[in-house]
Amino acid sequence: MKKVLSALMVLALVFSMLQSAVLTASAAKSGDYEYTVTDSKATIKNYYGDIYKITIPPTLGGYPVTAIGEYVFSGREGMMSISIPSSVTSLHGNAFISFDLTSVFVDKKNTRYSSEDGILFNKSKTIIVLYPGGKTGSYAIPSNITSIGDNAFECSRLTSITIPNSVTSIGAYAFSTAAPENLTIPESVKSIGDYAFNGGSYASILVDKNNKMYSSENGVLFDKSKTVLFQYPCVKTGGYIIPKSVKRIGNGAFQGCDVSGESLLIPNGITSIGDKAFAFVSGLKTVTIPDSVRSIGNNVFQSCFDLDDVIISNNVKSIGKYTFYCCFRLTDVTIPESVTSIGDFAFNECHALTYLSIPESVTSIGDFAFGECTGLDNVIIPNSVKIIGEGAFEKCPALTNITIPNSVIKIGKDAFLGSKQVIISCAKDSFAYSYANENGLKYELITDQPEGTTTEALTAQTTTTEATTTAEVKTTATAKTTVINKGTTVKIAAFTSIGVIVLLAFAIVVTRKKRQA
Repeated sequence: MKKVLSALMVLALVFSMLQSAVLTASAAKSGDYEYTVTDSKATIKNYYGDIYKITIPPTLGGYPVTAIGEYVFSGREGMMSISIPSSVTSLHGNAFISFDLTSVFVDKKNTRYSSEDGILFNKSKTIIVLYPGGKTGSYAIPSNITSIGDNAFECSRLTSITIPNSVTSIGAYAFSTAAPENLTIPESVKSIGDYAFNGGSYASILVDKNNKMYSSENGVLFDKSKTVLFQYPCVKTGGYIIPKSVKRIGNGAFQGCDVSGESLLIPNGITSIGDKAFAFVSGLKTVTIPDSVRSIGNNVFQSCFDLDDVIISNNVKSIGKYTFYCCFRLTDVTIPESVTSIGDFAFNECHALTYLSIPESVTSIGDFAFGECTGLDNVIIPNSVKIIGEGAFEKCPALTNITIPNSVIKIGKDAFLGSKQVIISCAKDSFAYSYANENGLKYELITDQPEGTTTEALTAQTTTTEATTTAEVKTTATAKTTVINKGTTVKIAAFTSIGVIVLLAFAIVVTRKKRQA
């Protein structure tokens, strides 16, 4: 289990580093630190050193260090302690996530933060900001604490944590990937942030019966009325049936869990599924989303490596970003007519996907939506689609044909980059035709598409004649032929044909005149 949690943490750090690379493109550097300056104040964005006892400098480049950004010191092996200067007034909750960190020290002159026994608090010690992940044993949170901050116990190795009845709020990721077997939420808690218990080693999450906001049943965390399922403890064994009272599955509710069976039954009655609800779930092979579901969040089934068959509700309006990202074995997806948009990276790296039927209701295909679908060989874009995003079909080596209708008015940069075999079927003077010519892509012309042309009719209208030599070209006033092109081959062939006809006509006229003479 710890290996799985470590893997999840690494993935989170990778995504954060990618984001950080964009944010710090114009950052300055001083020693091992990378920072940005706003209003003559420095914010640390990255740290490149390998010191196991880190003392954050009070200034960088002559500017006071007042803030520490996301993941700056997170995930560093061997990092034992961090000392924070008096100048720091803001830091991100995930700035110091580490399995090895045992102590955080704060300069006594700091007006925003304080530390005690190596634990980071706010100045008045009413908020626990960070409990170092390397500390072991058990811990009873002091009774003066009213709030547990974002990421406060993330990656904690504690085997037991006691939350006092003074705590009213628990922040996002507060106990994510933490180690205690059981955790009890007291009566006083009124709010719990997203992913607060995500990926932890809990066998059960218990709630005081007098709590007015939350409840638990069989160790699973719900709201009081049991209409929202917030967290399923991933260490629980045996099968699980989602109660019929549940209307919403919360963000990350089953993330990283191991499904004992091969299918997941989502009961009819659930109306929404939150972000990452089933991300990284192992053992999950088939999913049927019932018609009661109206919305699906982002990353819902991301990296479900065993998933091969999905049927989506007839009432879902959109497929979110990264919904099936890295579902390597996914071979069959049924997208209903209710879907109007396919989000960025929605099916990216679904290597086993060979064919996908996009319904006539879809109007936009997001950036990199089908990128690196290495088995995808044929796609027909329906006449409803207006936008095809950047890199939408990039690196699809098996893709040989894609039909793009006149309805498409925008195709993003590098939409077919690395898809070397692809031939675009399109009408002359369409946006797709211009795009193919401008980007040096192969294409074949299809007959004009009358307004409202269906995908089936569009396919039927496609001509498959290919001109091989000038002598084989047959030219008539009304004929519409398909010519596989790259660049200006069609124009040359057309002018060659016309030229031959003109020369023949001229020769005939000259011959007749000679005879008359």
